[in-house]
Amino acid sequence: MEALIMNDKTEHDADAPLGLLTMLKQQLGTAMIAGAGIGLLYGGLVGLGVVLLRETLSIPALLVCLVCIGGGVPILVYAYRRSPSLRDGDPDTPRARRMGKLMFFLMTFVVVIMLPFVIRGDSLEGIEFWSNGPIPQWIALFLGAVWLIGMPALVYFNRVNMDELERGEMEFGETIGFQFFGLGAPLWWIAHRGGFAPEPDLMIMFVATVAVSVAANMYRKVS
Repeated sequence: MEALIMNDKTEHDADAPLGLLTMLKQQLGTAMIAGAGIGLLYGGLVGLGVVLLRETLSIPALLVCLVCIGGGVPILVYAYRRSPSLRDGDPDTPRARRMGKLMFFLMTFVVVIMLPFVIRGDSLEGIEFWSNGPIPQWIALFLGAVWLIGMPALVYFNRVNMDELERGEMEFGETIGFQFFGLGAPLWWIAHRGGFAPEPDLMIMFVATVAVSVAANMYRKVS
């Protein structure tokens, strides 16, 4: 009888919601290590391309790029060996390895999207990210193609590899995010037309909606 009670308590504890700090550690601990490795690796590769394309080869800059590349690879290997899903505590299963690959492609996707905004032209003036100003057509076509192809692929791969619990958490976050947009966008539009607010900005609403959706997802994980 005592053994049954202990077993029931163990199962109840296993199903208990995670605390916020514990959940963040599990979700972000190894992923942040992997993110640092990807930052070094891709930063080194981009820098290497810039160095090699210049008319005059800079040996110090070349060495810095090689050090970044050489440092990023072992960090990525360590993060993957620590947790194949890039989330602490997950068992080493085929699904966990697929989720780890998804996280890797997601980080790569972010790097590629941000790349045109950190590459500087001949005037050494970078392209402003938080701006509605015009950008070169080749950058617009590049970013549009990356987003149009990469985002649906990431969403599909994520959905087919998550379990029922994760799917419920994601759908809860998406629902709250959509409701926030449905409430906020018309309200901002009305306030602008009445002279109470500046002109609505689509990207501000997009970023705010994503932030609310992620916050709702995190809340569902710990509730």
